[in-house]
Amino acid sequence: MTWMNGFPIFVLKSVVVGDKKAKKICDKGREKVDHNFFANLQLSLDQLYSMCHDFKTKPKYNKHCLKGFMGEKPPVIVAKAKDFKDWRKKDKEKELDYIFRLYTRYGYHFEDLGLKEHQASRGDYTMRRKLGEIATTYVNTLPGSEQMILKKAGTSFLNTEIYYIPESSQIYLTLGSAVEVGWNFARWDIIFPMYLKTNISVLYQGAQSFLTDIPDIWALSPLVGLEFELPGSNNNRQFIFGLKAGYQFSKGDQLSDTSCKDSLYKRSAVTCNGVNVLPFVGISYMQFMRLQLYYNWMPQYSAAHVENKFLLQLGIQI
Repeated sequence: MTWMNGFPIFVLKSVVVGDKKAKKICDKGREKVDHNFFANLQLSLDQLYSMCHDFKTKPKYNKHCLKGFMGEKPPVIVAKAKDFKDWRKKDKEKELDYIFRLYTRYGYHFEDLGLKEHQASRGDYTMRRKLGEIATTYVNTLPGSEQMILKKAGTSFLNTEIYYIPESSQIYLTLGSAVEVGWNFARWDIIFPMYLKTNISVLYQGAQSFLTDIPDIWALSPLVGLEFELPGSNNNRQFIFGLKAGYQFSKGDQLSDTSCKDSLYKRSAVTCNGVNVLPFVGISYMQFMRLQLYYNWMPQYSAAHVENKFLLQLGIQI
């Protein structure tokens, strides 16, 4: 065994046993050893001290566990651990979240995941993405009848246990104050953990005309825009907001002798032709149920002539 191959043993003797001779050897050779070794050692000590702190009875044999039980901080192996106060596992914090949080703090280099030294904060995201690619490759080899169920189950597991990443492409149908068929696609992973998608859809207003005796007034709007998925989203619930724009073709405009711009009374936006802009917010559940609220604004008309409408919709996306 060469001196360098045996170096980790001296580190362990220095930290675990308190061997002063081993500590001198460690101080001399530290710069020649990969930083990940020390990050892993610091992580292991943090986990040990955190776990032992929650013990109900006093440990008898491990002196480091005893120190953790007494509320002491673990030895400082990595410089960034010196003034770090959140080294303990938090209440309800998942084990992997805890590990990746410490790895980020201690600058662990996820070289095998293709990350650079300063990208430790992307470790959990990148691992989740790689595992997703592996799972997708495997599922694609299975019979078509099994693919959809296993893909959904695998994605849900990875999103829950490792890191949430939304679907790259989804088709949705919503009903309510209006009917909309749309497609979200081309996801960009921008400022973590925020995601951006392109959105194209067709919005139909006036479905209630089929159910009542009111005049047959409807409007059809082809739309294009962007949809953001916000921080705080997870596998169970997703928070979204966005902005769309298009052109509204309304049958209602044909039923009046005057245009919306020249109308002597305030008309509903659904009765007007023209450019419409729709900011919206929404929430989805399990990336399946979708609830959204639009504001249908027609900027070319003044508020005195056209009453812009809120549109509430509920539907599904796959």
